[in-house]
Amino acid sequence: MIKTLENEGGQGMVEFSATDYELSIIERIPAEITTSGSICINAKRVFDIAREFQ
Repeated sequence: MIKTLENEGGQGMVEFSATDYELSIIERIPAEITTSGSICINAKRVFDIAREFQ
């Protein structure tokens, strides 16, 4: 089960990546980035928020 998502931004792209040690996914999305950086966030919370948008 995926527990965290890594979110990294820089050079005009935002990259989301996640893994459960058997499977991994990386998604890159074009974006205006004002400050480069990265953060790990709780995957369940992100999925719950995304579900609210449906």
